[in-house]
Amino acid sequence: MANALAAVHGPQNVARVRPAESLGGSFSHFKAFLPNDGKRDATVAALYPEFGTYVKGGFLSHVVGKIFVRTGLDNVVLRIHRAFIDAAPADGTELSDVDLLHCHVGDWEDWLSAYRYRVEKGSYRAELSPAQPRALGGATLHELFTLLEKEEGISGLRRFYDEVCADTSSLRDRLSGHDLLLHRPLDLAGAINKHFPTWQDCVSDRNN
Repeated sequence: MANALAAVHGPQNVARVRPAESLGGSFSHFKAFLPNDGKRDATVAALYPEFGTYVKGGFLSHVVGKIFVRTGLDNVVLRIHRAFIDAAPADGTELSDVDLLHCHVGDWEDWLSAYRYRVEKGSYRAELSPAQPRALGGATLHELFTLLEKEEGISGLRRFYDEVCADTSSLRDRLSGHDLLLHRPLDLAGAINKHFPTWQDCVSDRNN
């Protein structure tokens, strides 16, 4: 990260990192960010033939990413995905060689356990915009999930999950065919042991 940020020069005060979204149940396979270059909609439709129109860039979560902001600036206001400098939206260069791995989707049981909150108050709530304009037949995830539940129950949600989210050989093959599959194994246990080598002692003391 230090090298990537050191390469941001001149008037650029903001550097953005785009997300890669995990395949459900995997801490190794991720969907790469798909830029809105005029071909994105066609690619998403090929990847997700039934539900592609409901997921922006093929992602169930956000595609905006996160930002780094240069220090020493005045009148900076930070938001969850953006920054404002002197009340104006600030954007800058994109760090295209940096992966922001977003584990929004776990396995089926994990996703379903978070689903109710997300559809009522979180990232699938009613007031969010659809991925496609309504003039082109777009609908929100909230509308889609409500309809699936009404007509098919949990099995409808599972059908959506299996096409868009699940870490299956079929989805991996489709992503690979468009050069959008990232293999980024996250050794979470190894990272915890490296940075918090005495964590097991803390757990043991608490249990005792």
